Amino acid sequence: MLSKACEYGIRAVIFVAFKNFEEIKPGLELIATDLNLPKPYTGKILQQLTKKKLLESKKGPGGGFFLNEKQMQARIYDIILSIDGEDTFESCFFGMDKCTDSEPCPVHDVYTRVKADLIRGLREHTIEELAYKIVKGEVFLRNLLPETK
Repeated sequence: MLSKACEYGIRAVIFVAFKNFEEIKPGLELIATDLNLPKPYTGKILQQLTKKKLLESKKGPGGGFFLNEKQMQARIYDIILSIDGEDTFESCFFGMDKCTDSEPCPVHDVYTRVKADLIRGLREHTIEELAYKIVKGEVFLRNLLPETK
């Protein structure tokens, strides 16, 4: 359903938000390494998110990526729209060109309900909330565990 770029973008933004709790501005190298993402491709995605104002970056010593207070209140849905566009959830589950309420595919009714729940969930929780779940050890991203002290 989501493009690889979108998946990587979501993971990267949540990672940056998590690092914000540690007062760290991770650079591209740390983001790509810790999340096991391809560095050049991830760099392009991060640039796109920065241009769309869903992420901030600072160059030079002490620089890296971070989120301001407003960006921490963004939703996964906002990231999806900025990378994959508004048509992301409009396509047919079966990939049919024409799938509507009047001409449905075999799973149209089921997918329509699931899709509505998914969209609601993606709009419900902020980036900050999701990143804080990592801080508390409730959820994980690849290679991303709260450090034990």
